[in-house]
Amino acid sequence: MKSYCIKIIFVFNAFMIGHMQQATAQSLEDFVVRADSLYQAGNIDQTIEVYEEAIVQYPENPMLYVVLGELKCGMVTRFSTDEKAYQAGIEQLDKALSIDSTFYPALNSKARINLFYQKYDKAIAGFTKALEYVPSKKELVICLSDRGSAKTYSQDFEGAIEDLNKALELKPGDRKLLVNIGTTHLFSKNFLKAEQVFLKLYEIIPEDNTLLNNLGFVYIELEKYKKAREMLSKVIQQAPNEPFAYNNLGYVEIKLGNLEKGMELIDHSLSIYPENSYAYKQRAIGWIALKNMDQACLDLNKASKLGYSVSYGEEVGQLMEEHCK
Repeated sequence: MKSYCIKIIFVFNAFMIGHMQQATAQSLEDFVVRADSLYQAGNIDQTIEVYEEAIVQYPENPMLYVVLGELKCGMVTRFSTDEKAYQAGIEQLDKALSIDSTFYPALNSKARINLFYQKYDKAIAGFTKALEYVPSKKELVICLSDRGSAKTYSQDFEGAIEDLNKALELKPGDRKLLVNIGTTHLFSKNFLKAEQVFLKLYEIIPEDNTLLNNLGFVYIELEKYKKAREMLSKVIQQAPNEPFAYNNLGYVEIKLGNLEKGMELIDHSLSIYPENSYAYKQRAIGWIALKNMDQACLDLNKASKLGYSVSYGEEVGQLMEEHCK
């Protein structure tokens, strides 16, 4: 679930137009088309400027604030998290909710931003509120799934499974939901159950990168390192910029005794996603194997500052007690 990516959606034209109070649909559509063109070209700052222009003309359209909030919060870059960006995004969502406190896209987006920024209690509360106003069965499935993700990361595994199973009842056989259920078992350290779920999916979607990455992680926990290497190598072949696969594969190589190769892979992972606390912990294990305790403690301290314990438990603290006295 750590590979989730929250994306800007520019298909809200009709929704926006429906909430206009001034001017014509075409003029708002022009703003959206121009912004979409800039976004597709990677010009995020200019895209933001276009939506700010649109808000000047249509200040009572809540959907404009929703899109602007998602742009400003950093979610579109996937691996960019910054407290100022978080506050800028939330500010826009609050403006949308000041116009309509029951506006589902704003409620849902605010919850997703909190999930992205690892503010799991706020995310869970936000999704719970959004569920009161969910407009469709499709959105209900997504919202339950996202709340399940937030509960998984907050280590409410029973609640997460409950939400995910509710979503699965509404959308039987959904592969993403099954992946999330397997991942929740993984986080709860029920690795054999996770392996069981993932292997059933592997028969159906053997090329799915999220599944391969998670299955690789399960094999790491089960100390089946060669199988883990097989799965994670497939991810890198298909998605050469996937940082989690490089990190996990690096750890596998360390455990197989290939220390130099393992450290290089984790270094590459951090070059893509420098805010991954798990990668710093993994690299610290490599430094410990190399008997470089100073570097190990630097990485453990970095992992701690990035909030490792919030998502993964107390292993970093335990390693620091053992090696960084």
